[in-house]
Amino acid sequence: MKFIQNKLIYLLICIISVSAMSCASKNIDQPQGDITADQKWFYRAFGQSTDLFFDNTANALGQNGINHVWINPSWAYNDPLYVQSSDDIKQSLLPDTAIQLHPDDTIVVESRGGKIAAGHDGMTFFYTEIPANRNFQLRATMTITAAGPHPDNKGSKGKPVTSFQQQSGGGILARDILGEHRKDPAIDGFEELPAVSNFSATGFLGGKIEKNGQRFVYAGTLYRDGQTSPLGNVGVGREGVRDVLLEVGLPYVYLLERTDEGYFSTILSADESVIILPRTSSGNPDLTNRIDNKHIYVGVGMMREGRIIVNQLQLEDHGIHRGATTIPPAYHSESTLRIKSHNYTTSSEYTLALMTNRDGTVIIHQQDKDDIRSEIQSTEELYLPLILNSGTNEIMIEWIDDEENKQEYHVSVIYNERGILASQPLYASPTGNGSGEIHHPANIADAIQWLQPGQTLYLLDGRYTTPIIIEENNGGLPRLYKIIKPANGANVWINTHILIQGNYWHLNNLLVGGTEDERIDVSGKGTLGNAVINILGSYNIIEMVITEYGTGTGLNIGNSGIYKEFFPKYNHILKSESRYNVDPAGNNADGFGAKRVGPGNYFYQSIAHNNVDDGWDLFNPIDAGASDPVLIEESIAYGNAHNGFKIGGEGQPAHHIVRNSLAFQNGMAGFSDNFNPGELILEFNTSADNADQNFLMRDNSIVPPQNKLHGVLSWRKDLSHAKEDYISGSISESAFFKNGSILFNQYSITKDDFMSVTPPLYYQRDNNGFIIWGDYMRVRPDSPLRKYIAIDSSLGVKHLYK
Repeated sequence: MKFIQNKLIYLLICIISVSAMSCASKNIDQPQGDITADQKWFYRAFGQSTDLFFDNTANALGQNGINHVWINPSWAYNDPLYVQSSDDIKQSLLPDTAIQLHPDDTIVVESRGGKIAAGHDGMTFFYTEIPANRNFQLRATMTITAAGPHPDNKGSKGKPVTSFQQQSGGGILARDILGEHRKDPAIDGFEELPAVSNFSATGFLGGKIEKNGQRFVYAGTLYRDGQTSPLGNVGVGREGVRDVLLEVGLPYVYLLERTDEGYFSTILSADESVIILPRTSSGNPDLTNRIDNKHIYVGVGMMREGRIIVNQLQLEDHGIHRGATTIPPAYHSESTLRIKSHNYTTSSEYTLALMTNRDGTVIIHQQDKDDIRSEIQSTEELYLPLILNSGTNEIMIEWIDDEENKQEYHVSVIYNERGILASQPLYASPTGNGSGEIHHPANIADAIQWLQPGQTLYLLDGRYTTPIIIEENNGGLPRLYKIIKPANGANVWINTHILIQGNYWHLNNLLVGGTEDERIDVSGKGTLGNAVINILGSYNIIEMVITEYGTGTGLNIGNSGIYKEFFPKYNHILKSESRYNVDPAGNNADGFGAKRVGPGNYFYQSIAHNNVDDGWDLFNPIDAGASDPVLIEESIAYGNAHNGFKIGGEGQPAHHIVRNSLAFQNGMAGFSDNFNPGELILEFNTSADNADQNFLMRDNSIVPPQNKLHGVLSWRKDLSHAKEDYISGSISESAFFKNGSILFNQYSITKDDFMSVTPPLYYQRDNNGFIIWGDYMRVRPDSPLRKYIAIDSSLGVKHLYK
């Protein structure tokens, strides 16, 4: 490197100099100018990627694209649909092999995997390393030749795709650290964990597609600051402003500058006559020193879907960096109190329910009443009994946290002496506008407001189209749920979406959703979380409920915030079903989801089928920290376009449990860890005839295998073209597809061991809502397999041995 070479020369001069003045007169801290040609440049692809088993029809270049970098390639790199040959691939750079650049070199950077997410990245990166104590300017003329999904891709209902995700992007950037290079060639079953780093970039992220096929990207500044661990930190996300549109296929000049004051981004037209993005702040100058304070990695990166051509890449050294190092404060949740009880009651005996995210003290001030003082803990709800006067009661809550911070909250609670008592039923109908009696039903919005803890709202016949929004301060109490169910014999269709922010609600025996031609639109619904039913509250029960035909996930448990104390907990999804959910992009609508969740969330006897993404998705964003364990028991996932059970994701160690469950004929894996390095417990599960692996529990480069699998069974009707299972962790009494056969204790399992290997078209339930498992994958009473099984255990789903 030029400044290192100069420093060595300088030291040599000092040694041989006869004049001390000659040493003092040379200042290595001064700018060294253009150092591009003196640097060693490298290529590396790292971070979470589309692995060998991902359906890459969603990627920009389809099966033509690869994660590579080329210098002056001979192939048609300006053609976004150019199909590379094996010779073309041989021209690409070898990972971490140093090269030197020349001023007229053309660099092509291509990605068909990874992403730029809130807390981590996966990318193809062409870079060089410089000391962390230097200011610099990086500039390049870049042309985006491909970005977003392949032109042949279609969205939902076969319509053209009009936008692409804000996970597809690229630009010039400076990173704090690098991730490990992806295995090349990729290794079946190896897990590429997310690459966490602080960075500053001048680049683009996401875009739109016009009707004529012309594409544009959203460009500007991108940066992330606050990561101090390679596994990520809670509360750290991606920032920046991308408010200019750049046309795909045209060249632009990108600049990224580090000064003592900060990082700055600029974008110019190709001839530099037009300023497209004026010089704009792109983060703290020391953000690239948080994890590694010795080096900065600068270069050109491409994430997820696309290809960029780089010309006139130039790195200038601007001298020693004298900025005052500022370390962002560690994540510290703001003190917050939440009121979980409703402001309407028909009883003078009222319970005030409170939650906080910090330990402390609350003082309740009520007119003409003695103050009530109580300690409160962040991990538990507090319930305080109050006596109300008729009419409106003004209550002031004084909240003092463990750091003596004080806040005041005011709530008005209405006590209606003439309302329907909690001991009496409440009725609603699609056209109701009455007081809530059976002959004068209310509309559903009013009924939701009037419903008391321990009371049941009965829905009369009909189609309900008013969204059901249950606010955070509208909740039941322990053992006093607010219940919604059809009236006896009523045919009820909730043709809209439901948001449950409160606690202690029980929804029973409801059909919620749209039709194939008129889906329930849950896109852009904010706290709805893109779900037909979204649960942000805790201690709720969803029982014998069907969600279908939504433009997002059928039923989701998950909080959009980062305060883990408020994550949904102890929600129970029982004997329910989620089906036929399809989002516009065709890759994000799951059957069931549980993301950013607290303890105690539970799925039992539930079925997810024919959803466009996963049956179950327990994805775990890095910036939220690890979710608490989710338990899934006696459930079935089949016919989903991607995974049956996706058990985690994004590199956070979440310790989920799946027992006695069945996955078959899903478009990817039956059971997938999805980059979850936590301890997963799989017991007595069966996975059959999934398009990729039946079980995909991968190794990774960071933590040792922790998974525990007991009594699991993998089955394939056709072994000739099937993909082998990949398992890491401890395994006992299990049978997997390996080396062309399925063995259990050396016994070769065949179709003759089962009553049937033909799956049913659908599953029925008995009168109590329990799944009727039928003969599919049921072990024959006379199968020799039974004698290989311990008396107190079984192989695969235990229901299939009865």
